[in-house]
Amino acid sequence: MTSASPPQRERAAVFIRGAFRRQPLRSLQDDALVAFANALVESLRKPDDAFRIGGDEFAVLLAEATEEDTRQVVARVEALLEQLAEDGEAWAANLSASFGCAAYPEDADDAQMLFRLADEALYDAKRNGTVLGFVARA
Repeated sequence: MTSASPPQRERAAVFIRGAFRRQPLRSLQDDALVAFANALVESLRKPDDAFRIGGDEFAVLLAEATEEDTRQVVARVEALLEQLAEDGEAWAANLSASFGCAAYPEDADDAQMLFRLADEALYDAKRNGTVLGFVARA
C-alpha cells in the first residue's frame, strides 16, 4: 500500500523594483550607485538575484519568498546604507531607497505584469513616504 504524496507547494517568487535618490554632484552619483548596488547584492539570500534595469533602478527576484523575507531583505539594505552614513561617507547621509513588491503567482502570472505591479507599488511607496510598498490585494 502506498501513501499519497503531499501536494507540492506552488513555487512563489517576489519581484521587487528599487530606486534610490541621487546626489547633486555627478561624481557622487557614481559612488552612490555603486554603494546601493553593493548593499542590494549583500542583502540578498543565496537563491535571490538582483539586476540594474537602468539609471537608479534595480530589479530583484526573491525565490520562494514570503512577505517577511521581503521585509528582511529591504531592512538589510536600509541598514547597510545607514552604516555608510555612520562610517562618514558624506554623500550617504541623503541616500534613501524605495521598493515596490509584486508576487508570483498571487499578483500576476507573467513577468510583464509583475514588473508593472511592482512599479506601481514602488511609486505608491514613494508617494506615501514609505520604504516598501506591496501590491494592494482585494
